[in-house]
Amino acid sequence: MGISSIRGGGILVYRSFALFEVSKTFNILEGKVPNFTKGDITLAVLVDGVKQDSFPDKNGHKYVGYECNNDAKLTWNNETWRALIDTDKPTICTLKFETKNNSLNGSEPVVKEGLIPVTIANDGTVTKTNTDDSNWYDYNESKWANAVILEGADTYSVGSTIPESDINAYFVWIPKYRYKLFNIEGNRVPEQEIEIEFGTTNTVDSETECIATNKSGDNGTCENGKWMTHPAFTSLDVTGIWGGKFRTSYEGTTEDYDVVASDKIQIKPNKNFWLLKTGSNIYNTAYNFNRGLDSHMMKNTEWGALVYLTNSKYGRGNSEVWINNQVDNEKTLTGCTESASASYTSNCAYPYPNENNDNRTIFQGSTTNNISGIYDNLSIYWNLVMGNYNNIQGNFGDTAISSIPSKYKDIYLGVGTDYKILGDSIGETYSWVNQDTSSFWIEQGDVFYVRGANNSLFAFYRHFAGNSWPITFHIVLSPNNR
Repeated sequence: MGISSIRGGGILVYRSFALFEVSKTFNILEGKVPNFTKGDITLAVLVDGVKQDSFPDKNGHKYVGYECNNDAKLTWNNETWRALIDTDKPTICTLKFETKNNSLNGSEPVVKEGLIPVTIANDGTVTKTNTDDSNWYDYNESKWANAVILEGADTYSVGSTIPESDINAYFVWIPKYRYKLFNIEGNRVPEQEIEIEFGTTNTVDSETECIATNKSGDNGTCENGKWMTHPAFTSLDVTGIWGGKFRTSYEGTTEDYDVVASDKIQIKPNKNFWLLKTGSNIYNTAYNFNRGLDSHMMKNTEWGALVYLTNSKYGRGNSEVWINNQVDNEKTLTGCTESASASYTSNCAYPYPNENNDNRTIFQGSTTNNISGIYDNLSIYWNLVMGNYNNIQGNFGDTAISSIPSKYKDIYLGVGTDYKILGDSIGETYSWVNQDTSSFWIEQGDVFYVRGANNSLFAFYRHFAGNSWPITFHIVLSPNNR
């Protein structure tokens, strides 16, 4: 039998010759392969029922089936985007594709070794899926992609339930996007839904677009009404990032806010926040979590990318995220939810997955208002982000700020709205909090930004990152798919 291989972006035929195209079909065999009787294999490609001149791109489409005559068998491999046709007769095959209704225009989740794509039911049940599954995510419906890192080797088949005890960390995909600039001056403007468009192409300087400079106080050619690729993605040159689904927790013996060798990092629900007292501890803990997936401490602009997505139609729009206000003897459980503006409480009113007393499931602590989003964005503890004033060390600890690679830090060269970085959710959303933040800018003494308290995703405060004020943190993964 002859075996032919068809691949997106070009068609490959083993032991054959030149290829050519006729009337929106592909004649993929010119000449003969061993044992092939006579005639050709002719291939047609349909996308949403319409005949195409070429294969659709992998990221924006899904394969849904085929039809072949003469009993030919076609096997499709979604990972390699390739088909094998097994036949010994002249054959016509039609491959069928559909445009993903949840297409992210190329910024689909990047799953590298160690990450397991999963779906999460409303009761918190985790099920292994694969990247082909159209039910994995749908950002048009505010259903964000989730993945987990396991405690040990992956022995689960697709469709299997993964018990909580086998999970080490949960992550949620934040796709690359551009957004429409609305307040580059940092004026007081009403809170509004942020316009976002997903895609991998970076904006350019033109009448309708501009380039993110990623520099504080430098707007480049940007103006309100123009579109700009968010700097969280251009600074890392990635098509998306994985954000920790919960604030970082641990399993170990730490009681004095220091990292010790026996401590194990976790990003899981219903675990105690890991409260640390030096930025250096946080930076190194996050950096060493998983070097293969480029783990690092969340930057200020990455916080901005998350909260802008949350405030768009792909998140929860303008509705408020509820705060995790639970604390008992300096212990706060990840994923806990109570209300939009609650005072401290020693009990967790609605532990993840947030089932209330009427056995109704609520997700007000999530960025999506469903279980697929990121939790703990607001709590009674500030969340330290890597946003630093002029590479000044402060009380950061042993690691020199100046030695940290530029892609892992946002450096501010001044204070006030004139020195924001577009996209950091400080200048543009300056007035979107319940109090005046004008005195909260970083300065010579308190040279770091903290986020995620004071009942607003957009609130910020200054911090010296060391020694007396315990702080929490989020871990980000940025596996490069280019």
